[in-house]
Amino acid sequence: MITKELLQKFCADELEKYHISKPFTVGEFSYATNGHIIVQVPKIEGIPESAEGQPGARVEALIADGVKDLSFAARRFLIEDPVRKTLKCDCSSHACPTCCCADNCEDCEDGVIIEERRKEVVIDGISFDPWYIELMQSLSGLEISVARAGKPLAFKFEGGFGLLMPRAWTGHDYFRFR
Repeated sequence: MITKELLQKFCADELEKYHISKPFTVGEFSYATNGHIIVQVPKIEGIPESAEGQPGARVEALIADGVKDLSFAARRFLIEDPVRKTLKCDCSSHACPTCCCADNCEDCEDGVIIEERRKEVVIDGISFDPWYIELMQSLSGLEISVARAGKPLAFKFEGGFGLLMPRAWTGHDYFRFR
């Protein structure tokens, strides 16, 4: 069963994305998005109507266009463990000439940075962020369409539909709501 708490996992948590930090309702459906992934489910009581500044009707159209005339199939993808890399930090990002806080670099711990990177997931020749694939795979009854170049990956699950933007060479592509 899809709950408000489950939808919240698909929302943005960044302060600059406050307009998409909570699920919202438009008509007969409730939505959640962080700009890279969108899910649509039948209206959930207690989720407010789309407020000014939220994507609103634009999300409705994105989902309708994104899943139209597609076929879906149950597909699972292997998410590889993160690759850990240890780097040496020169602690230069914390330059404070007026105090003795040079030992308190905010970027590292004792001069060492542990960087974890996860390998992208390639679906039908298109790259997707493993975090979003893992999030999608947590949905019951997940079925995915064929990935199409330049289009979001469409998926359906028990009680709803969704879209996921592919990775772009600059990082992640995102939905434009305005």
